[in-house]
Amino acid sequence: MHGGKADPGDHFTVALQHPSCNLPADRFRRVLTHVLSAEGVTARHLVLVVTGRKAVQNLHRRYRACDEPTDVLAFDYHPAKEETKGQIVDGEIYIDFDTACERCHEFGADAEEEAMRYAIHGLLHLIGYFDKTPAEKAKMRALEDRYLRATEH
Repeated sequence: MHGGKADPGDHFTVALQHPSCNLPADRFRRVLTHVLSAEGVTARHLVLVVTGRKAVQNLHRRYRACDEPTDVLAFDYHPAKEETKGQIVDGEIYIDFDTACERCHEFGADAEEEAMRYAIHGLLHLIGYFDKTPAEKAKMRALEDRYLRATEH
């Protein structure tokens, strides 16, 4: 993570690489720690990168073969067959702060809350949640709402 404010933790790193992102890394750490604890999951290695649209879209194109913008990408490095799957997180989350700033008002939120939602969403994917069906999307959205309320300032 070059050029960003990095905040190394016991089990994860928050890198604030977006030039206009003034969100505190410790807030991201507190929120993600709460989610991990509530889900009964341990982070072996977790990196959260708050960056911009171009960087996230480049990653989306390069690693998912999809040349479209996306608000969050999660890369799971945990071996699928390992017996601790669902109990240990090992991966990276990239969130697009530009999109969070642009879309937050659609959802009655501010940029910080929207960015936190993206971080939670990415972590839920690493834990093992999916959002391919309407029921899965609704479940993830409910979890995001619950964890955002539980960790409000």
